[in-house]
Amino acid sequence: MNKVLIINASVRKERSHSRKLTQLFEKNWQKKHPNDVFTYREVGLEEIPPINEKWISSAFIKPSERTKENQSGVALSDALVKEFKAHDVYVLGTPMYNWSIPSGLKAYIDGSSSYLGIINRFEIKSPFYAIGQSKPSHTFVF
Repeated sequence: MNKVLIINASVRKERSHSRKLTQLFEKNWQKKHPNDVFTYREVGLEEIPPINEKWISSAFIKPSERTKENQSGVALSDALVKEFKAHDVYVLGTPMYNWSIPSGLKAYIDGSSSYLGIINRFEIKSPFYAIGQSKPSHTFVF
């Protein structure tokens, strides 16, 4: 059984082409993998705040040395990284706005992958499986 994380970045609901593609992917994937579990991360319709000074102050303190107060700056990043690491398959549905990715997706990437890189500096001695997985994963982008 795989755990599939579907990340939708469109600010549109019914009129979103990328959402239609992630829905089509899910429908077809479930036919071939009926026991797989799906999780949805919404970065287009739900706001993910950009990195700010509070985040930076928290992120560069070794996790084991953080206080409750300075942990609050990276609480969402902790949750996003934990969610990401718990999955085996990643599906990203994103439109292109003004020749770039949506701001919500940028905030998601900054708040999770940048944070993960900082955490890895504290915890991981090897560059392999930097997201903490013991097996290769599959990633699909629409």
